Amino acid sequence: MADNIQNTGVSTSTSSTGGTRSNVVRVFDIVLDASHSIFEDGGVSYNPTLIGMIFYGNKDLDVTSTNPLSLPRALPILGSQKLPLKHELVNIETGPSPDIYPDIGGSNAFNYVYYGDVIPVHGNAVHNALPSPKDLASTTPTSEDAVLASNGTQNQSQPKEIILDDTGNFKPKDDVKNLQPFAGDVILQGRAGQTCRLGTTNKEGANNWSDGDTFGDGLMIWRVGQSKDQQGSTVVEDINGDDSSIYMLSNQKLNNIKLTSTNFMSVLATYVEPIAPTIQLTVAPPPPQPTVPKEPTINIQDPDPVAETSPPPVTSSFSEAELEDPVFAALAEAVDEGLLELIESTFDISEGEDVRGESFSGNSDIVISSSNSNEIYESNIEYSQIPKNFIYKNTDAPLGTKGVTLLTCIRSSRAKQKGIQNYPGIDSSQKYMQASEIMVNLNNVISNCIDPLFTQYPNLQISSGYRCIELNTAITGSKDSEHRFGKAIDFQVPGTPTYQIFNHIVNNNIPYNQLIWEYPEYNKGSWIHISYIEGGNNFNRTIASQNSKLKKALENKYPGQVKFSGTYARYIKINNVPDHKTLIP
Repeated sequence: MADNIQNTGVSTSTSSTGGTRSNVVRVFDIVLDASHSIFEDGGVSYNPTLIGMIFYGNKDLDVTSTNPLSLPRALPILGSQKLPLKHELVNIETGPSPDIYPDIGGSNAFNYVYYGDVIPVHGNAVHNALPSPKDLASTTPTSEDAVLASNGTQNQSQPKEIILDDTGNFKPKDDVKNLQPFAGDVILQGRAGQTCRLGTTNKEGANNWSDGDTFGDGLMIWRVGQSKDQQGSTVVEDINGDDSSIYMLSNQKLNNIKLTSTNFMSVLATYVEPIAPTIQLTVAPPPPQPTVPKEPTINIQDPDPVAETSPPPVTSSFSEAELEDPVFAALAEAVDEGLLELIESTFDISEGEDVRGESFSGNSDIVISSSNSNEIYESNIEYSQIPKNFIYKNTDAPLGTKGVTLLTCIRSSRAKQKGIQNYPGIDSSQKYMQASEIMVNLNNVISNCIDPLFTQYPNLQISSGYRCIELNTAITGSKDSEHRFGKAIDFQVPGTPTYQIFNHIVNNNIPYNQLIWEYPEYNKGSWIHISYIEGGNNFNRTIASQNSKLKKALENKYPGQVKFSGTYARYIKINNVPDHKTLIP
């Protein structure tokens, strides 16, 4: 290896081709890989330890008339230093080589030449090339041909004809600025805006991580790409404008961060794997084997006439569509024979439900009755503390934090038409329908599901929320509808297709028990159903449609992931539903 570094060009005195020990020299070439000409034309066999080796000369040496292979060579003094470009300046010095031991055939005279980091003659983050006067004489530099200097302007002493890299792998950027240092910082800076700052909290207001309470605490900031919004000759990391960054903080707070999402509930969420409703099977014991007696002697007489009767009709818990499936048909037969017990899951919606008219409900669409002893209007009562068997009629009661009130969730044009009092607690004689339970449920679904959506869709409109038993029956809702318990909201966003809203909810960690894309074939009349059960969300994604062509198209597009049974495709396995208009004319 000594032959690779030592050559007759190395000298401790200044010469036309050599350098001096501990002297500033100019880089003429650098070995970056096995394709370098020294391994072909220079008669040197490839050695990976030569990667980073430079060919250097005096600062005034003419680059156009000099063969780099004839120049002296130097190795990097540090394994992790910034490798220089052509025409940049470095400091060189001599030092021992691995071949200095006479006992193993070496000599104390075997020394290497080593070079240090690039000398920042321009203070430029991209490069600090310095052409020789002879090189400059061959061109006429202009402001367009020059490189950036430390203040962000162009340095007219270097024309762009000076080649910085023979491999063609480096393209200098013209908009990179130096990173602003603060006292005590250790800064690593690349040539394309990449930086690493090992710093501390400074005095309050010095930068966006110094709030005064954590003065002196350590931090590390990694960044790629610089924000284009900062003026001046230096820049500071901008978490909002930089291409990408990693902030490793101890106790600091960033005072300028812009959040992409305010849905902090997802941080504390526990993922529950969705499972389909189960059927509990109870197997009846086998019947006892009877003892067959000997056949008795029977006297046959003419029987009295018996009126013919028809067998009772056979009923099933399964729909006709489900009975076409051999599995469901077998289950139905087992239920009929008493071998199985079918336990129905709760909280569902009816296939006949239609709340399209409710989207036009206004604040006047409530029925106001005369006051009686079991009605409560207090505004400062905790919802969980509403007395048992009371009807809660404070229509201004807030739900969530985005301006939704109880009135928004109980108004109904259908209820107004039919004179139905749609207030929490009106059905308090039924299980789980106390006003306190309904108000807590409404506040949960608004806070966790609807409030996060207002950030993306500020014009969101709730069409249906709580529905008492009488109103739920009037719109043909299911007897176990989540709306009866205040756990579900139907809504639309004018001007936004419902498939986009459905996909936004699924892909932005908004929690739900049941999320239904309701009747996309209704176009502007389509709506989204979302429900929330505190501590018990099943994350059931469902599509509801009565359009046979659309249902078939969805099943063909997503085989095994979307399967309709009647009106509904439950527990679909896709995260993004398509625009239905792309599937059917």
